[in-house]
Amino acid sequence: MTIAAKAASVLGYRVLPTSIFALLAYAAIFFALTITDTLSNAPTPAKQRGLDLAQAYTDLHH
Repeated sequence: MTIAAKAASVLGYRVLPTSIFALLAYAAIFFALTITDTLSNAPTPAKQRGLDLAQAYTDLHH
């Protein structure tokens, strides 16, 4: 059995290898987004330059 044939038998489009690969890919994306997806804090009132965040929030919901 050649290396190419052995690789094809392991990596072929069968249910279990494809499911494991999809699970690992989704897990990697989920954990990467969990670690890197952060929101910065709202600026302090001194740095808002007249922006009223409470009024902006109210405007978004009406």
